[in-house]
Amino acid sequence: MERINRNKLTSKNLIAIGIYNAVFFALVLIIGMIVGIVPVFYLFFYAIGSIALGPVYMLIISRSPKKGTIVISGIIQGLIWTLMGLWHMVIFTTIGGILAEIIANIGQYRKKFYMVLSFVVFILGFYGTSFGVIIFFSDYYIKLSKELGGKADYITSIVNLVHGPMGVVAFIATIIGAVIGGVFGIKLLKKHFDREELSYNG
Repeated sequence: MERINRNKLTSKNLIAIGIYNAVFFALVLIIGMIVGIVPVFYLFFYAIGSIALGPVYMLIISRSPKKGTIVISGIIQGLIWTLMGLWHMVIFTTIGGILAEIIANIGQYRKKFYMVLSFVVFILGFYGTSFGVIIFFSDYYIKLSKELGGKADYITSIVNLVHGPMGVVAFIATIIGAVIGGVFGIKLLKKHFDREELSYNG
């Protein structure tokens, strides 16, 4: 069985990364539009969304189990949101991508525990873009949200919820949701993980 070249991404890898990241982004957008209707539900955006995003994340890695895949994914996600006016997101998603990449690499892109942990960290990068900014830079978040057309009452409700007990609950729920999403993704793609070798024709 041919070993994977984990040190070099091919054009086929890059195409797969691009396609599945487009799916990932589309899901984030759709889920965000649904749960974002009510402020308190929005706090659980990533907790709920992770369950659907986990399989896509694992699919990205199963199609390109090589170094750089996760970092590139984090950068792609951040750049898309940057084009939509949320420039700070690329910082968090890139950092999350780097850390998630390191963890996945330790697990050789196939060991279940490390893959789930990698996904949790990747999602926490997204969490930081939304709620980490609110916690540490509330004034910036309020100003940016208003510039992007957000309603003052809605923005105030989100900020107050994040700074209250519900913010802690949402953070814990996000981790739990990411674990569930990661495990769910591996279950769907179990033939790709925890094998002695992975075969890839890229």
